[in-house]
Parts: sequence; C-alpha cells; structure tokens
Amino acid sequence: MGKVLGFFILAMCTLICETTIFKPISDSHRSAALDLLTPKDGSFESLEVTYKALRSFEVLGTGKQPDIKAVICKSVVDTLRSPSSASKDLFQALRVNRILKCELNNEAFAGIASRLKDNVNSGGSVGSLVLIEGQAFKVDVHLGGADSVFRAIKALSQSDGRWRYSSNDPESSTFAAGIALESLAGVVSLASSEIDNSLSVFEFPVPIRGFGSQFRHFSPTIVALLFRLICNFQLCSSIKDSSSLELNF
Repeated sequence: MGKVLGFFILAMCTLICETTIFKPISDSHRSAALDLLTPKDGSFESLEVTYKALRSFEVLGTGKQPDIKAVICKSVVDTLRSPSSASKDLFQALRVNRILKCELNNEAFAGIASRLKDNVNSGGSVGSLVLIEGQAFKVDVHLGGADSVFRAIKALSQSDGRWRYSSNDPESSTFAAGIALESLAGVVSLASSEIDNSLSVFEFPVPIRGFGSQFRHFSPTIVALLFRLICNFQLCSSIKDSSSLELNF
C-alpha cells in the first residue's frame, strides 16, 4: 500500500510540474524571429548586428539559422586577419565566431592575441582576449601587466557607482559601469599571476568574505550583471547608441 501511495504522489507531482511549466516562446514566435531577423540580401549591416541576430536565434532555440554562414564567416575572417581592424571590430568578429565557428586556425588566433596584448587599452581588447581563450585553447592570452590594466580601468570609476567611458570623456553611466566591471573580471581571468590584493573593487561584509579570498574574483562579474539589469530597467535613456560605446583606458 505504501509503495502504491508513494508512486501516486510521485505521479501527481510530475503532473503538476508539467502543467505549471511556463513556455513563453512558441514555434510561431521562433518562425517570426527568423522572418524578421534574416537579412533579405544575405548579409547584415555590421558584425554587431550580426551577433545580435545570431544570439537571438540561439536564445530562442530556433533549431536552425539562415543559410548565410559563408557570407558572414568571410566578413569575420577578413576582419580578424586585417591588421587595420580596430579592437572593437575584432571583439564583434570574435563574438560572431563563437557562435558560427568559422574556419580559423590557432596561428590566426595567436596573431590576433599578440596584437591585442601589445596594446590593451579598451574593454573590447580585454573582451577579445577572453573570447580567444575560449575558442583557441593553445593560444597564450595571459596578461603579464594585469595589475596596471586593472588600475587603469578602476581609475574611471565614480563615487556614485557609475563609470566614465574614458579619461577624456566626462560622461558616466551605469552601462559603462557594467562594461568596466566585466572588463575587470576579464583582466582577473587573464592575469598570469594573482592580482594585487590592494586593488579590490568592493568591500564585502565579513560573512561573505568568509567564503574565501577567491570570491572576490567573481565580484566584478556579479556586480556587472546587476548594473546591466539596472540599465535595462532604466531603458538606458541617457546612454548613447550601443554601437558607439567603447570603454577606453
């Protein structure tokens, strides 16, 4: 009797769970997304727009993507191999490549990493090195002077929690803070040795600090997400068009 009752309770719980699962995205939504986001001429206007569309397909779980990989990958490869590509463009190309996995060998990634490491002066350059680390495991992306990069980013912080986009730009915002904190998290992950303890960005209460010194390595990422959420709720009304945003230090 007990086994039967146990089985009945388990079956009821399973039924209740299945009936309460919320599925906000239907197949019709996915189909509409494909129709709306697929470029009519076979290419997007920029790599940033390309990434946003591909990421939308990925998040929505469309199961398929428009047959435009060849065209996009050509743009990605050309951008990554061009010695004149700005760090911001390299960042967008690497984001697209993370999804499409275009044909690039370790030698190409090593060349990009070398260029970026010689001049780490923007959030895009840090983000690009992090992306290379995830796409080419044998390429050395570690920063020898991570402390100085960390200090340069931290110097842009404001007393109200906002961040400036550069030392020459007085404008500050929570969106820039999110970019800065993500960059700090990237610097920590790329550092060839542990970051100087005196460079802590936040002081956490004693109970939280008790989880160990390694917790601070995750704090930039955690707070970056919080700032991005705040920015989204505020609709970033005071922020410039995202395509023109770059953190320079």
